[in-house]
Amino acid sequence: MLLSDTSITNFIEKLASKSPTPGGGGAAALAGALAAALASMMANLTLGKEKFASVEQEMKLLEGKLAVARAELLKLIDEDANAYQMIMDGYAMPKNTEQEKMLREEYLAKAAQGAALVPLRICQHCAKVAELTERIAKIGNPGLLTDAGCGVIIAGAALESAELNVLVNLPLTHNEAFVADCQKQLALCKAKVQSCKETVLKLINKK
Repeated sequence: MLLSDTSITNFIEKLASKSPTPGGGGAAALAGALAAALASMMANLTLGKEKFASVEQEMKLLEGKLAVARAELLKLIDEDANAYQMIMDGYAMPKNTEQEKMLREEYLAKAAQGAALVPLRICQHCAKVAELTERIAKIGNPGLLTDAGCGVIIAGAALESAELNVLVNLPLTHNEAFVADCQKQLALCKAKVQSCKETVLKLINKK
C-alpha cells in the first residue's frame, strides 16, 4: 500500500516507528498537502455565496489548482521514500575495487540528484500553495482569514523542512551546475512564501 493511501493514524504510527520511511521529506509533503487543503476549504466556503459572485469563476480556478497541488504533494510522499531507498541502495553497493568504487560513486551521484529533486518539488508546490492561499485571502470570505494564516505558515514550515532534504543531498551529486540551480530555485520558493505570509498576516491584523 502506498504511504499516501494510509490512514492518518497509520501514517503517524509508521512515521514514529523504526522504519526510515516516511521521514522528514514525507512529513513535509503531507504538511504541504494540509496547507493546500486548508486553502481549498476557504475557496469552497466562498463559492456559491451571492456576496462573492464576482469572484466565483476565479475562485473555482484557484480551487482547481489547489486540488492539483494537493494531489502532487501526496504523490511526493511516496516518491520521497523511493528516492531515499535509492540512496540506501547506493551505500550498500560494494566498494572493494576501484571499478566498484567508481560505479558506486556514479550511482550515488545520480540517486542524490533524484533525492534532491523530490524535496525541491515539495518546496515548489508549497510556494504555489502559499501563492494561491494569498489570492484567496484577498478576494474570499474574510471570516476565513485565520485559516489562510494557518495555511501559509504550514506551507512555509513544510518548505523549510523539505529544503533540508534538498541541501543534505546536494554534496553527493558532485555537480556544481545542478547545485547552483537547486539553490536558486530554493531561494525563489522561500522568497515567495515569505511575501505571501507577510501579506496574509497583514490582512489578518487589519481585520
